[in-house]
Amino acid sequence: MDIKQLDTIGKRIAFILDIKNLKNIDLAKAINKAPNTISNYINGERTPDAFTLRDIADFLNVNLDFLLMRSDNYQTYIKKEIDGEVFEIEFDDEKLHLSQKDIEDLFKKLKNVGFDVKKLL
Repeated sequence: MDIKQLDTIGKRIAFILDIKNLKNIDLAKAINKAPNTISNYINGERTPDAFTLRDIADFLNVNLDFLLMRSDNYQTYIKKEIDGEVFEIEFDDEKLHLSQKDIEDLFKKLKNVGFDVKKLL
C-alpha cells in the first residue's frame, strides 16, 4: 500500500490494526470505547479527541505524528516515563505489538538484571 493513500486518521488506524493483526474490538477494549465508535473513527464519521488519539497511539505502539499525518513512519514506538524522564524507543519491526503490560514487564526485566535504561538512552 502506498502510505500517501492513508490520508485520514481512520485509514491510518485501520492500517496499523491490520499490520499488527489486531481487531477493532481489541482497540475498543484497550481505550475503553464502544466498538462502533472505533468503526466510526475508521470510516471517518467521527474524529477522536486529543486524549483518545494519544491513547490509540499508545495502544498501537505508533508515534502520534503518524496518526496525525505529520509523519509516514509507523515503526513500533513506545514511550515510557522513568523517574520523571521520558524515554522513547523505536523498534525496527512495525508488526510488533506491545501491550502496556509487555512494556512494563520489559522495563522491569531490564531493571532486574541491572540494566540502566538511562545510560542506554
